[in-house]
Amino acid sequence: MLFCIDAPKPGDADGVIWFWETNTKGKGENAMKTTVAIVGLGSRGRVTYAPIAKQYPDLMEITALADINPACVEEATKEYNVPKERCFTSAEELLAQPKLADAIFICTQDQDHVREALVALEKGYHILMEKPISPSAEDCNKLLEASRKYDRKIVVCHVLRYTPFFSKIKEIISEGIIGDVVTIQAIENVGYWHQAHSFVRGNWRNSNTTSPMCLQKTCHDFDLYLWLADKTPKRVSSMGDTYFFKEACAPEGAALRCMDGCKAKENCPFCCWDTCTKGTLSCWYR
Repeated sequence: MLFCIDAPKPGDADGVIWFWETNTKGKGENAMKTTVAIVGLGSRGRVTYAPIAKQYPDLMEITALADINPACVEEATKEYNVPKERCFTSAEELLAQPKLADAIFICTQDQDHVREALVALEKGYHILMEKPISPSAEDCNKLLEASRKYDRKIVVCHVLRYTPFFSKIKEIISEGIIGDVVTIQAIENVGYWHQAHSFVRGNWRNSNTTSPMCLQKTCHDFDLYLWLADKTPKRVSSMGDTYFFKEACAPEGAALRCMDGCKAKENCPFCCWDTCTKGTLSCWYR
């Protein structure tokens, strides 16, 4: 079965705690701690989910790690005392081993999720998967079939259900205070720096190699509005355009890349110079 639950940010682990509670019921008092393997040590795997092992040490222990960036692996290895023989240079290498944990957190790139998850399910792991599941509907269906075949839980990371703001809206709608929900109008306000660093030159800059922005970013909204309304929509419409980030709008003196001696960087709010040299917002690319 596919669930849509998540831990919103470091230090706020409602969705993960739900995962532990449903995964450990009936095991007895001495078996409540869940062991976890994490593949992908970026802003989700290392910055958001791994710290829960420190916050709730009685519920979670990290027993294996994998990432293509050796520095991230080394840092996480020291921080969570994971034996070096259980640290790997890729998800594939980790998944080639005998089962190393009760659950696996799949926090890699979008197009890798299902391929890795199918192997993990066959190995017997429960899964916490970073959103979106996949750019391919066919892959999503394959994953659903596999989760049923191997009787494993898959928790998909959708954070907004656990924010106080949207939790309150859900409560108001469910109690009928505002009457029936007939239509929902929404806008995804992506910060200018997030837009530039993630969707113009970052991991999601090209929908041919990863998820399109409409899926990668607004899958939060897809999940949220279905959950809030508790209905299936009859019609959905959306609009968008590449209006600003194109060559015709480039400032005078702009280089092909920020680090290529760009003469416009001093007054450019989208310049990645500080990000690359000082580590500002670095978690958005890893």
